[in-house]
Amino acid sequence: MNTALRNENRHHNQTARATAPDRRLLRASASALLLITLLSGCTVKYTYLKPGYEQNDLDRVKRLVLTIQPNPSGTDAADDLILGVAREFISHHREFIIYTTRVESPDADWQALCASADARPDAVLRQKVARIDHTSNSETTELEIHATMQDCRNGDLLWEARAANSYDSNDADLRTTIESYTRRYGEEARPYVSAAYLLLRQLFDELPEPALNDEEILEKIEADANVSWKRLLYAFF
Repeated sequence: MNTALRNENRHHNQTARATAPDRRLLRASASALLLITLLSGCTVKYTYLKPGYEQNDLDRVKRLVLTIQPNPSGTDAADDLILGVAREFISHHREFIIYTTRVESPDADWQALCASADARPDAVLRQKVARIDHTSNSETTELEIHATMQDCRNGDLLWEARAANSYDSNDADLRTTIESYTRRYGEEARPYVSAAYLLLRQLFDELPEPALNDEEILEKIEADANVSWKRLLYAFF
């Protein structure tokens, strides 16, 4: 009888040991599924920062050329809007000095874009609209943007990110913002304002932020002031 009991206990222990890895596998699978579910609801889908950037490049990369590739819908107003919203956020919240913003020509490369700047830039930050979709009978705008920052010395990829989401085109919380950007970029830009404003803030919040010295702060103030004057002249003429 004792022998039978020992055999039963041995069988129970072997079964427990056999099922323990299965439980760990189930927990790992559940954790992976939860992570995928959480990521699927995030706006920023992917980010990359060059290894060693914070040690080797953060104190060097401060002046940018900011560009956008023509979007697939062919809407110039949307390109201008995205470029303008991106410039304001990066300049005000990421402290980069931005001298030049432009819509890229189809054959543009990083060397040509770096050479086109009003001042000697450290990097070119390029935006590509992978998807932009709004129909006249819809109150939703879908937007996906892929952004890359390349070193103007050698074309190395310094930073990269991709963001995508759907937005309410008539977001009541952004009524003032929508009207402001619509006055600036035209009625064609209206359906895209909330999407551009919300997505770009999250996308470029992933950018590493440089620390400017006193001389560079004055340089930035002057660069921003020139943009403000150009905007005023555009509004009047």
